[in-house]
Amino acid sequence: MRNLLSLFKSMDKIILLVITMLGVISIIMIGSTTYDNGFIFTRDVIVQMFAYLLGFILIFLVNRVNYSFFQGFEKYLYIISGILLLSVYIPGLGIEVYSSKAWINLGFTTFQPSELVKILFVLIMAGYLNEHKEDL
Repeated sequence: MRNLLSLFKSMDKIILLVITMLGVISIIMIGSTTYDNGFIFTRDVIVQMFAYLLGFILIFLVNRVNYSFFQGFEKYLYIISGILLLSVYIPGLGIEVYSSKAWINLGFTTFQPSELVKILFVLIMAGYLNEHKEDL
């Protein structure tokens, strides 16, 4: 608990406040679409609240990771990114949603690998720029 409190103290409070405010506003907006003499907790509102809770947990977990851990893994991350992007074409794994074959069926949910590749791209590009900072 003490580590969590010290981690919270080291984070930027303004960014956390803005994220929280945007989250609350989005939940209110989603809930207002089914307003019937009071706020109704529909499935969409509950899913959005769970997603924000999961996001906040991930913020604290990612904040604990030392980013230099990924240094030197750029080539592997690049290969993983390519495999993830091509995995949607594996029969039985990739599914078509709204005429786009960009999703992977995990059984309990679907997953769009391009979302994870965006994060990996940031890590790959940071490694590249760090390696070539003298040339910039």
